Amino acid sequence: MLTDDFNRADNPSLENGWIELETTGAQVAIESNQMCFVDTSDVQNLPIATRTFTQVESGNVVWEFDFNWQRNGDEGRYRLFMQLGDDNLMSDTDQDAGTGINLLWTNLDGTQEMLGYRTSGVDHGIEVISGLTRLRIDASQDTFTYDVFVDGIPVQVGIPFDNQVNLNTVRLFTDALNEIHFTGRCFDNLTVQTGTSTGIAPEIISAPNIQAGLWQPYVYGVNAAGEPAPAYTLLSAPIGMNIDPISGVISWTPGMVGPVAISVRAANSFGTDIQDFVIGVTSVPQFTCSLPVNVMPLGDSITVGKSSGVDDLSKQISFRKDLWDSLSAADYWVNFVGSQVNGEFYLGFDAQHEGHGGWTDSQIAANVYDNGGENWLSQTPADVILLHIGTNALNSDPSDVENILDEIDQYENDQGSPVIVLLARITNQVPYNSVVTQFNDNVMAMAQSRINTGDKIIMVDMEDGAGLIYSLQTAGDMWDSLHPFASGYTKMAREWYPALSNILPICP
Repeated sequence: MLTDDFNRADNPSLENGWIELETTGAQVAIESNQMCFVDTSDVQNLPIATRTFTQVESGNVVWEFDFNWQRNGDEGRYRLFMQLGDDNLMSDTDQDAGTGINLLWTNLDGTQEMLGYRTSGVDHGIEVISGLTRLRIDASQDTFTYDVFVDGIPVQVGIPFDNQVNLNTVRLFTDALNEIHFTGRCFDNLTVQTGTSTGIAPEIISAPNIQAGLWQPYVYGVNAAGEPAPAYTLLSAPIGMNIDPISGVISWTPGMVGPVAISVRAANSFGTDIQDFVIGVTSVPQFTCSLPVNVMPLGDSITVGKSSGVDDLSKQISFRKDLWDSLSAADYWVNFVGSQVNGEFYLGFDAQHEGHGGWTDSQIAANVYDNGGENWLSQTPADVILLHIGTNALNSDPSDVENILDEIDQYENDQGSPVIVLLARITNQVPYNSVVTQFNDNVMAMAQSRINTGDKIIMVDMEDGAGLIYSLQTAGDMWDSLHPFASGYTKMAREWYPALSNILPICP
């Protein structure tokens, strides 16, 4: 066991087993009964303070200490490392070699003062901490995992060791950190205790609520027995679903219909329990049979039906004809609207739409309503919009799609006519493009925030949920790098159908 409260104010050197590695512009000292980094001066990986303890090869390790650092300047790049590892494998020139528990405090993706951990050279955020904070790390040498507690509250559990090593050393050091931009800069009351397991692994004893309503708040309190009290995390969940890591309460406002798979984990340093379940999200009709429901397919050339293998514009039907046929066969009374017409060759098909080949999401935003453009909603009012946009001039920014939604909201406010938007994760490309996925994730996160405040948006997963095979036909469902083949458009229609039919009344 290691115990150090640094009560040696009369001695400026590090004693009691601590070893310091420093250079000009780097120094650790004992000040006011604390170990303090008094000089760091942007030096790389220095100063380093280490201390060994009896090697632990099995059982549990509890590492606790008072952290007292605060950023008060404008420094952007800095890292403070707090580690347990194997002294035989650790290196003064390698930040990660031989480390099991590898914590750091840094600027992570623009968030300052982030407590995080490293695995395989990758930084992961845990929680922002600033000023005096009590940190506790419960580690299992048997499973090579650890839990992190901030002021007694579990904030991250089941973190894998960076390296599966035995533990015998505490190491603290800074990297490229200039002390003038930080206050505190000290550690105190540091202990490392070892022993055998005395806790109880978690067991989830609650039953989930497996029914939810579209746009209705969903709550489920996950409850697990265990000692110490487990922390809760979502392993699989839709965008916008959250869980309180301490109470286990799941909260979500559904913005989709159909089955949604959930996986929740309860974990402490003695084990893990996982509960998998499926929530069925249903809706009720939002319209009556007094008039047909005006549906506007809105987007770019994918909405038109370009590159489906048909050059004749009068035969380009995209997903629209298959969707129309399915709705008509089920006695849903709809009227497709828009200023454009493609697919008129087919008798009985309502070929109107608002697809514009080559257009970007910013161009759509400029024309959807009273924004200096063509003002489509005034020309052909819609009750429902099927929005698939973002392929052209692709980037990960969702702001133009948000502008489209803002224009639709303005139309609703001005005309007193509610509009439901079915908002698609757009189809991916050949070859697969990760920017599409990032764009979709950002759009869905933006949409979820609007759903939470009452905006009637239904999210539709065309990227993955429609089942498109992102290879060129005949092996796949794509005609070229951007546009689906006829088989891909049919799959898109099948994905639109349940989302749309859930809000429509049957009108035989």
